Amino acid sequence: MPTKNEFPLDEIGQRLKWLMIIRIILVTILLGSSATLELGFRAFPYPSFLYLIIAITYLLSIFYAILINRLKRLRLLAEIQLSLDVLMATGVVYITGGIESWFPFTYLLIIIAGSIILYSRGGLLIASLSSILYGGVLVLQFYGILPITTDRHLVEIDYLYNLFIYITAFYSVSYLSGTLSERLKKTGEKLKERDADLLDLRAFSDNVIKSLTSGLFTTDIYGRITFINKTA
Repeated sequence: MPTKNEFPLDEIGQRLKWLMIIRIILVTILLGSSATLELGFRAFPYPSFLYLIIAITYLLSIFYAILINRLKRLRLLAEIQLSLDVLMATGVVYITGGIESWFPFTYLLIIIAGSIILYSRGGLLIASLSSILYGGVLVLQFYGILPITTDRHLVEIDYLYNLFIYITAFYSVSYLSGTLSERLKKTGEKLKERDADLLDLRAFSDNVIKSLTSGLFTTDIYGRITFINKTA
């Protein structure tokens, strides 16, 4: 039985498989359509980088699929996958305009995935990493180190507002999804305990019935025998 701070390996493995499938679908639909239609990054000097991120995501998914059946430390694999997903999301945000990007919501999807796979601790980890990287992009744009694709004049309050809104959203989603995931986990554990208790009770009653010195049998409504002990 796993201890309180451990995660069931089979459960993590199943959730990681679903994460890989959902990742491929989202990358194909969201980034693929954006790259095809050139939405949100026409003014950026290196739009071809988006195609590179799509290709890297596919390759990493294949790599993850190979590792998932060979590694025993699936929790570490989950943390690596989610962290790399945050890096990829940051690359997409940067390529599509940073503060003007349409894609900061992808961080929220990764945070939800982290909460589902690794519960509250995983969601908090991903929310913190997302806040640091997204904030880093905006800070670098504010100081002119990274290019800004918009013609709109942006002032300090614009950057602070974006930081406040998204970081608040990151941690709010982390808290809500982590709390829900923890509750579902506890409910599942209680159901498993009840199943185990029922199995023990059934085994006990079977032993009692089989050890009776008198004969005992049961029938259905048609008179067919459904149970009979050894004495009977």
